[in-house]
Amino acid sequence: MPNCNGILPASVLLFASTLFPGLSVAQSPEVVFLGTSPVTIGSVPVMAADVGSLGVDASGNQYYADVAHGTVVEVNTEGSRSTLVSGLKSPSIAVDYRGNVFVADSGNNRILESAVGAKRKTSVLTAASTPRALTVDSADNVFYLSGTSLIEMPNGSTPATVATVASGSEALAFGPALSGTRRLYILAQSAGTYSVTLYSYPETGRGTYDAKPLVGFLPAIAGGSIQSFAVDPHNNAVIVNNSGGTAQIIIGRNGEGTPSDFEQTIYTSQVPTTTIAEDPNGSIYFLDATGLEQIQLGAVNFGSEHFGAIIPITDELVLNFGAPLNVTYVASYPTGEFDAPDFDASPMYEQTPPQVYLVLFPSDTGLLTGALKLTDQNNKTLTIPLYGTGLTPWTAYYTPAPDIRHQTPSTFKPVAISPDGKYVLDAASSTFTYGGGVIHGLKNPRGLAVDAIGDVFITQIGVPGVLRGGADGTVTQIATDITNPLAVAVDGPGNLYITNGDDIVRVAPDGSESIFATPATNGGDKSALCLAVDYENNLYAGYASTELNPSRGAIIKISPAGVVTGVGSNALQPVALAANHGPALFFTDATRGTVSVLDGLKGEKSLAFGFQSPLGLATDTEGNVTVADSVLGHLITIGSGQSGYNINFGKVALGETATYPLSIVAVGSDTGQSGGELLTPQNGFDIPFNPSFSPNQPTGYGGPMISELKFTFTPTALGTQSTQLVGYDDDENRNHDGYNVGPTFNLTGTGVPAADPAGFSLTTVP
Repeated sequence: MPNCNGILPASVLLFASTLFPGLSVAQSPEVVFLGTSPVTIGSVPVMAADVGSLGVDASGNQYYADVAHGTVVEVNTEGSRSTLVSGLKSPSIAVDYRGNVFVADSGNNRILESAVGAKRKTSVLTAASTPRALTVDSADNVFYLSGTSLIEMPNGSTPATVATVASGSEALAFGPALSGTRRLYILAQSAGTYSVTLYSYPETGRGTYDAKPLVGFLPAIAGGSIQSFAVDPHNNAVIVNNSGGTAQIIIGRNGEGTPSDFEQTIYTSQVPTTTIAEDPNGSIYFLDATGLEQIQLGAVNFGSEHFGAIIPITDELVLNFGAPLNVTYVASYPTGEFDAPDFDASPMYEQTPPQVYLVLFPSDTGLLTGALKLTDQNNKTLTIPLYGTGLTPWTAYYTPAPDIRHQTPSTFKPVAISPDGKYVLDAASSTFTYGGGVIHGLKNPRGLAVDAIGDVFITQIGVPGVLRGGADGTVTQIATDITNPLAVAVDGPGNLYITNGDDIVRVAPDGSESIFATPATNGGDKSALCLAVDYENNLYAGYASTELNPSRGAIIKISPAGVVTGVGSNALQPVALAANHGPALFFTDATRGTVSVLDGLKGEKSLAFGFQSPLGLATDTEGNVTVADSVLGHLITIGSGQSGYNINFGKVALGETATYPLSIVAVGSDTGQSGGELLTPQNGFDIPFNPSFSPNQPTGYGGPMISELKFTFTPTALGTQSTQLVGYDDDENRNHDGYNVGPTFNLTGTGVPAADPAGFSLTTVP
């Protein structure tokens, strides 16, 4: 029997080596993304023929329904296996992005849930008559078939029949939502003929079932049977056709009311009983003789790569495309951060099927995003979001925290900065200019985020929903049911996170919403004030109060699957966060008026103080920290990453010691190689150390994420003295500047006579 675990899909510096050609006169303007080439990502824990269905959560954990043994087995990202549920008869499963596993125990007439938590808990949700074709949306609304009834169990509540479907209905699959309206496709078979009908439902309220089969939705099959069924992020049907002892994975372009004019087999599995699973990012998974295979059909993840490697370590990714005959199309490359010379494209050439070869070749550290756009001659564009991680060791140095409270008066009122520092949101202005154009009519703007394809998202205090400024210039209001939006952030795959009072709402790229964190799931923290996404797509949230101490704030970390961990900090009122370049987390504290850095292990260092309303925060590759203070009316940058530091100890009495500490922070995303050794310059010869200064011998620096480098001056003679020390990085040729020479420290001080006990200094006059 076909099976499907439809989960609502979510929607770098890159090097392209090839591109594809066009053909001639168009019959249809659409190009079809056939996904990345298949990759084996793991072994299957049971016999392939015994797998009735499978699922994958947002963290990449895999789940298998073993129909032969009546169990559900989990394989985590490290490859460890565990049995979650046993005692089942003819089970099928659906998995949400958190890893909650819903089980249709058909032979025992019930629906169960294996819920994630500190310890998994399995419970019976409801009795059901021979349930089949189980699926779940991003808000944990469960759907299944029983007889000819389509039954919904809204977020664990009482099940109810929402539609009577055709006899022979046997599989369910979610497609991308349309303007926030979710779409559930129902596959039916009658006398060897397959059809699909559609059930649509809004975030709240009743849904609508259209019993008329969709025209042009399913790819045609000449023989065999549909073993499994899914819908990709571009609303194209993906089927498994069991024919001749193999399973053909076929994509058919959605014909939108007319017969589909394109379909193509993208893989042929030697496991004829394979079933499709789809993860929250739109990747599909299926079984083959080699193990579990993955094809990325949504946002494409390139993994991670070191900056500066002459030959990238990561494998080349092949993006496959198809189009109906007689359609021409061209590709445009990632823009903004990924302009030439970082991105290099060779000329197009003829190839069937059309392909683009891309390699992650970072020019930055941390989370990298971009997009590949294919446009036909009728200006219809297919956009493929791209993301990955640049692994760049980088050590930043911060001088003792300055007081920045004294600034010139200004009418500027900056309240937010995009993570890359490109855009600033001014609350004193009703307009906002970005790459797609100008947004007018802003009222009390507060939050700002930018996604991989260049769309901007703005929250406004007192205005429900989020303003979306498209990269194409279109402006729309989305998620209008969010009544109290404040902070906003977006991850690499394109999931949007919005604070709404005490809650954080997750909006997938297709517009479907779910509650991502609440006081009930985050340990009791309330009043979410700020959000940030790190280089591994974890979300950080700052709160004004905690359950145990209402007068203190808190910062938490939430994995893509919703797992919450606390971040050790002394924050009282964190109002801005930055984490996109590496594991070092920066935050501003409105109560203390400071900007600080955390290592996640209770290591904390204040970098500046005197802020009045530090609502915006951004960092760059080198660790420079920019704070938007809406009361001071300025963007204030706390510098780091400079190639030279001039440290003047001033006048120091003989025999006394002056100290100048620098804070060292591993801000790059490869902390294992941050740090190095202080030496004197070595330009063909060794320059001796000056004994009046320390360090006065080769000295290592860095190591922990936050550490201190202490310079001292203890004059042994009168007059001005100086020395120069150079940091030689441990990361050799893979640091940010391509060389292993780090910053230069120019130390200067003046020795003066020591005062006598009465407070007078003695000087010999010639």
